[in-house]
Amino acid sequence: MEQKTLRLFLWKNFIYTLLILLAYLLQETPALFPPALRPVLVISMVTAVAMNEGEFSGGLFGLFGGLLCDTAVFHIFGAASIFFLVLGCGCGLLIIYLIQPTVKSAFLLSGGFALIYGLAAHYLIYGMWGYEGAARLLFTRTFPSAASTAVFGMGCFWLVRKIRLAFEEAAR
Repeated sequence: MEQKTLRLFLWKNFIYTLLILLAYLLQETPALFPPALRPVLVISMVTAVAMNEGEFSGGLFGLFGGLLCDTAVFHIFGAASIFFLVLGCGCGLLIIYLIQPTVKSAFLLSGGFALIYGLAAHYLIYGMWGYEGAARLLFTRTFPSAASTAVFGMGCFWLVRKIRLAFEEAAR
């Protein structure tokens, strides 16, 4: 029985890893989304995993997703890793102690975390260096990206919830 449980645990986490990798690849594909609505799909997946699996798994998968996203950004290396680690742990703790894990809360958490990450990245890329017209990019890139991330967060939550329930059923 223990070997079956361990095997199911490893398969479930392997599937989560593949989903985060797939989300990263889709997010970084240039022609898939219009530039103004380009979502951060890794945030949606990390939020979904943290909401369904708890703070420890959310933190580990957040660190993994952050390392992936750090390879494609133009700001300080490691900022996304730390942010996504805190995102995963914080989201898991919010679900455990404060919020019910529903599709509505997945929408709000994904959008809120994407907005906070977008504002931090905007400051690290443009605000810190004093670029002219950088405030316009908030309204044309950051806010629409956070909104599209929130929409994809609902689908990611539903997908991860179905995977978790399928593995729990198989463990019985």
